[in-house]
Amino acid sequence: LPYIVERCAKEFTTHHLSHYLLGICADFSSWYAENSVQNAEAGLKAARLHLVESMRITLQNGLNLLGIPLVSKM
Repeated sequence: LPYIVERCAKEFTTHHLSHYLLGICADFSSWYAENSVQNAEAGLKAARLHLVESMRITLQNGLNLLGIPLVSKM
């Protein structure tokens, strides 16, 4: 994410960040559809939960930079 933010700042644009976030959301969605978090063995579950939390933080930071508020529930 830092290199994307730097590029946006240098070019005075935000579309690079939007494309980046869309891409990681698509990748994460594909991964999540194929990999159970809740039913995984304990060690694997912990690793997957860290991945989910990392995705949440990255998406939250990216949307915050774009000025898009987060919703707590869908």
